[in-house]
Amino acid sequence: MRHISRCAFIGVALFTGATMSAAQDNKPATPNPAAGATAPQVEQAPADAAAMAPAPMPDPGPALVNGKLNPSGTPAEAQTEPAKYSQRNDALDKLPIMAHPLPLNDEQKQAIYHGLTQAQAPTVKLDAKPAQSLPLSVTLNDLPAAIAQNYPSLRGYKFVRAPDKLLLVNPAQRVVVGEIKGS
Repeated sequence: MRHISRCAFIGVALFTGATMSAAQDNKPATPNPAAGATAPQVEQAPADAAAMAPAPMPDPGPALVNGKLNPSGTPAEAQTEPAKYSQRNDALDKLPIMAHPLPLNDEQKQAIYHGLTQAQAPTVKLDAKPAQSLPLSVTLNDLPAAIAQNYPSLRGYKFVRAPDKLLLVNPAQRVVVGEIKGS
């Protein structure tokens, strides 16, 4: 019984609030002369309104070109064009996510290569590429502390030294996440 009366009270309160709100919205705004309020001023349009009109915008062209959005200012190398029109985007679409290149420039890669070749790691005859898993028989080597400190994007990875390149590996899945070739 208490529950029903509580629900009825809440329903009446909501209905009353909605009705009062609607009634307030429909009232015309009348200034209160006692409060010193004045009617809002309406801006008059200048006599030479045609001179004040904005300049016409240049025609931006079609919104889509080869399935790609064509807003002005879009960089040419944006990945917004469908793969059937862009060979670059088609190649990127077919590349596994784990095979995307590491965020390192050529100078950084060479510094890492020289630092890791100085480490006493055995060379393993292996032909693996990024996004491939390494067998359990391959030993993963820890990155030297200096390299992990200088290149935070490599923290947590291990490496394998192949005859012609170094492979950076995610040790949890044993997946090659990058390769660095010597110069």
